Amino acid sequence: MKLFKCLIVGLSALALVACQSQDTASGNETEDTGASEEEASYDGKPLVFAYAGEDEPPEVENLELVPVDLAELESDERDYDGLIVSKDAFDTADENEYVEFYEQSPYPIFFLGADETHIHAFLMEDLSVGTVNNEGAGYVQGVYNSPDGEKKTWDIYPEEGEENVDEAMIYEIADVVETFQNEQEA
Repeated sequence: MKLFKCLIVGLSALALVACQSQDTASGNETEDTGASEEEASYDGKPLVFAYAGEDEPPEVENLELVPVDLAELESDERDYDGLIVSKDAFDTADENEYVEFYEQSPYPIFFLGADETHIHAFLMEDLSVGTVNNEGAGYVQGVYNSPDGEKKTWDIYPEEGEENVDEAMIYEIADVVETFQNEQEA
């Protein structure tokens, strides 16, 4: 029985460590984030996100989602905390002309509904959502390239059976961004 308990504790610790992996050779860090079991909400500091999508952004409490056109975002002088690109904008967002913007963005970028593709469809030229499949990827995939060349990525997964997945994931994105900003300020 004691061996069984040790095995369970050991596997639990291994699973916890596996949730956050770091590729030290390239300096890239990937963080897996799962939604909590509580009802989706955000109680942190006020955040403003640019929101690229054909449809209006969902209404969420305590966050401002500003509809933007990707083609005009580079010249937009507003100070956003992040960019959320919805699935209905992926056909535009994966075009080569946006790769440089994603690489040099002053804020994190999140692709909402990207669970059947890989973030490289957006970050590398000549790749597209139609050519890069990655079933099992996070429903939300995020990236931030720091000015010193370090890349941070996020995979965010919804709870099984989650209703209003996009809304819940936007709250998760807000939590991730607030934590990221706090880490940057520390």
